[in-house]
Amino acid sequence: YGLAILQSGSGAEHQGRCATVWYGRMEGSHPHKDRLNLGIFAKGYAVNPDLGYPEFTGMWPKRHGWTSHTVSHNTVLVNDRKQSPNWSGRTDLFSGGTLAQIAIIDGGPPVYEGVTTYRRAVALVDVGSDDSYVVDAFWVRGGRNHRMINNGASRDLAHHGLNLTRQPTGTFAGPEVPYAEFYDDALEDGYTGSGFMYLRDVQRGQATAATAWADWDIVDKDGTIPEGRDPHLRLYMLSPVDEVAVAIGEPPHHRYHEDYFPYVIRSRLGDGLETQFLSVLEPYERTPFLSTSRALPIEENATGGFVAAVEVALADGRRDVVIIAE
Repeated sequence: YGLAILQSGSGAEHQGRCATVWYGRMEGSHPHKDRLNLGIFAKGYAVNPDLGYPEFTGMWPKRHGWTSHTVSHNTVLVNDRKQSPNWSGRTDLFSGGTLAQIAIIDGGPPVYEGVTTYRRAVALVDVGSDDSYVVDAFWVRGGRNHRMINNGASRDLAHHGLNLTRQPTGTFAGPEVPYAEFYDDALEDGYTGSGFMYLRDVQRGQATAATAWADWDIVDKDGTIPEGRDPHLRLYMLSPVDEVAVAIGEPPHHRYHEDYFPYVIRSRLGDGLETQFLSVLEPYERTPFLSTSRALPIEENATGGFVAAVEVALADGRRDVVIIAE
């Protein structure tokens, strides 16, 4: 089927939480082009939701250019193109213990021309009985313009360590490209372009701190939150990139009262790239249980592959070091 699930806790009092990686079927008309999409469930919410079923089927433009497109998912877009369909990736590692669990999933047959590595490592690390954080390492070799995409279930986004400038017109495709205008490929031919024309209200810039973060204030699908609840998703961005952008994407309006989600797009730009996108994601209620996280320098690497080392400092004084080797 192609779904890895790392799960911890129980359903009582919103204690259950899990991280999922989708790597199954993309062939045919119904699947989205979302290989290695990351899902996180915590505090009773899908905190970074898939957009799900489109408003309309058939040749409805937003379906092909956005809702089922790679660009609206929590994965990596390469070559500024939609992923090419195939049947499945594969499990490289699936292992767990009492404190931490990990899945390393290979994207399988190439979903992008010229890309030899398309692989994601996701670890779920427990903090007591109520909380867990996710360490995420996404590895890509080959192609151009690697873009890591993240969203949360809210229109309210706070951030720290980012210096962003608003683009006055246009979309993520450029200041001259209007919203929903198919500028780089024809819908009628089976659209395979970037989907950037569905990302509006763009802010572009750079990280100004070694650890920058973005924080979504999570709400229910109807845009409200029960009294006494205040769930969040915080994304710690730990690897250097060429650009960080925040832009607005609209979910299917029959599914979400919220008429937009802020998307964070981290980009490495150029040809023949080798990229490790390193992140920590913290779903929390009201107050973060992490005080900070940072990437540690790798002084020696005899593996010949990507290696990620992350220090996570907890608010209670605990210090975790997480090392993931390709």
